[in-house]
Amino acid sequence: MLSVLTPLCEKGVHLYGSIEELFKKLSTLHDYERQPPSGVVRTFGLENVRTLSRSLRLEENTIPIVQVVGSKGKGTTATFLSNRLQQAGLRVGLYQSPHLFSRTERILVQGRPASEASWLQSGEAVLSHLHLCDQTPSRFEVETILAYHLFYEEKVDVIIAEAGLGGVADATSVLSPVAIVLTTVELEHTHILGDTLFSITSQKIGHLPEDGKLFVGGVSEEVKQIVAEVLPDRESDIVDVFETHEITDVRLSKSGISFLMSTQLSNSSCVVELPLFGKHIPQTYALAHAVSEWILADVLGRGGYGEWGCTSVEGKRAHLERVDCGDGILLVDVAHTMDSVKGALSACREHFGRAVDRVVFGVHVDKKVDGLLTLLLEESTSLWLVRNPHPKGMSAQDLYEMACMSGECDDLRAYDSVDAVCKALQAQGGDKEQITLVLGSYALAGAVLEKLA
Repeated sequence: MLSVLTPLCEKGVHLYGSIEELFKKLSTLHDYERQPPSGVVRTFGLENVRTLSRSLRLEENTIPIVQVVGSKGKGTTATFLSNRLQQAGLRVGLYQSPHLFSRTERILVQGRPASEASWLQSGEAVLSHLHLCDQTPSRFEVETILAYHLFYEEKVDVIIAEAGLGGVADATSVLSPVAIVLTTVELEHTHILGDTLFSITSQKIGHLPEDGKLFVGGVSEEVKQIVAEVLPDRESDIVDVFETHEITDVRLSKSGISFLMSTQLSNSSCVVELPLFGKHIPQTYALAHAVSEWILADVLGRGGYGEWGCTSVEGKRAHLERVDCGDGILLVDVAHTMDSVKGALSACREHFGRAVDRVVFGVHVDKKVDGLLTLLLEESTSLWLVRNPHPKGMSAQDLYEMACMSGECDDLRAYDSVDAVCKALQAQGGDKEQITLVLGSYALAGAVLEKLA
């Protein structure tokens, strides 16, 4: 009889000769991130992933899963949490999306992309069961099951799963988490999640298991009240991190951020210094700290609260990432919504003491950009528009024409490619204090970092 997770192919012999061949096969599945609907009706539910999970017997495993949900901040929270648990000696699997450079970044073991052999073994195991599904699964559904399978084969101690969209019907919810981490809640994807904060919050946390914990981060008082309504009689299972953690003495500088964090959980405090940018960093750190302490002390019994201290963590790439690129200051961020762009611009002012000098911007064709372009024209004296290197990328010329109707700028340009705009950035000389901020999708940020970092 096959073991719980053994692929149907012979051990060490792969149906696909390389990870490129595997990805070519996976690319035949519908990818809602990269492809316009094109008449494909998008449905949400767990039927496909449950079928695959049962057929692969994934539910027989007991590795604790922490699911991170929210409108913003999921990636940074998951990255911080993974860092802290690794520093405590745990073997950690992290499933995240989207990616910057390679799809292999979506499945990390100990902070690094899983090996090609692991991808091939788990990919073949999952693909050999697709015929059992009533409908063809999406690429995200298949890769989610692939990630869980791979983590079990790698014998990780804990899995951190970043939800793709919502939570209740997201593929990452196929296996019950020991904890759900709620970062923020905003009106987003309203055509899918509903057009009220109540419906969106319900979609993100309504599947909390009876024995699970909910950790709540920097949400509004209105959302906290909604959480209590969605999960009645569950007060003991809800941890409001900012009732257990206090952040004071926040200091922003050109080199990063420092703050004092005090926690009731261990009756202790410590100064945290991080080479990261943004006022949200202390809140995100506190959230990851609270979850990691609970995992270590209560779930795995690896010590008491406070034993692991306040360690440094790595930030998530392309989240106000500073790049050394000749003269001047270059920051790269994946902000592409009104709130996130405002946050990035504000962080630059707070850390560097003034507004940015130049913005490089590119987005998808399905983004409403009129208001964004008006904001960017008001906030900087130089706006360089570039085609986002993504199948759904908006042309630089279209962006340029909309920008011309949205306002005026001393230096408004359009570039047809990332290569062209990067060459222009490298050719800029002079003021070492000049600030350039690259904003847009993961595809744009990844392409710029690949050229310049």
